[in-house]
This record gives sequence, C-alpha cells and structure tokens, in this order.
Amino acid sequence: MSRPRIAVTAALAAAVVATTLAVAPAAQALPRASASTLEKCGFTVKPNLSAWQGGSANLVPTGKAAAGRNVVIQGKAASALKDGTRLELVRFAPAGSGCHGSFQRIGSGIFTSVRGGQYYLNFQLDRQGTYGYAVQAIGGGSTYEIEFRLTTN
Repeated sequence: MSRPRIAVTAALAAAVVATTLAVAPAAQALPRASASTLEKCGFTVKPNLSAWQGGSANLVPTGKAAAGRNVVIQGKAASALKDGTRLELVRFAPAGSGCHGSFQRIGSGIFTSVRGGQYYLNFQLDRQGTYGYAVQAIGGGSTYEIEFRLTTN
C-alpha cells in the first residue's frame, strides 16, 4: 500500500519557517458524538471550508489516522486572514443532543501561523475514537475555521 504524499509548493516551503509539530496527550474522557451526528454538524471526512472563505485545505491522512502518527493539514489561509494570524487546532466536545457543544484546546495547544498567505500544521493525536476537529482563527472580529472528522485508532 502506498503512503499518501503531501504536495508542498515552493511558496509554501518558503513561507513555512519552522514545522509545527505537536503531540496531543491522551487525557480525561471527553463527550463523543457518533460519526453520523458529527457529519450532520459539519465535521466531514473531507475538510469543510464553509467558514474558511477564499481558502483551501489538504488533510493527510483523511478520515483515519493511527494514534501517534503524523497528521498534516495545509493550504491557503482564508482570504481575510493576515500573515501572522494564529491558527489553533481544537476538538469538538458535544453537549446534549444535536450540534450543541464547544471547542476545547488539545493538551497545551497545537498552533501555527499564517505565513505568505499559507498555513501548515503537523500534529499527532493520541486520543482514540472519532471526534470532530477544527482549525480556528480569529481575524477582524470574526471566527474562521476548517472543520473535519478524524478517527484515531
């Protein structure tokens, strides 16, 4: 089986000064939603860009990742985000039924910044199960995010 390859453009390689690699520690039990509920709430296997206007996202691997293995999300930042804007990976914690809940920081935080209009985030997840995740940024008083679902085993 061939391994997925991540295309890195020359502009992105030049824009990324340092690779962001963070390991998310396993912690206390977190409320979970089923994959179908997460899908209905916008946490799709392919990154959901409905709140990431003018941007793009490439997630590798898509859908499933082995615990402790690298996951990379990269692409063009939302058009309203300026260089230096901080992006954080967060996990969705459902509360009650439907799509109610909140986003929670993972461990001590998994961050990167927009550079040259691009972003690159390389991280590892140790918490096993299916969860909704988002890469979030706040710019100009608005929140921008890429939502996706990932199963870690």
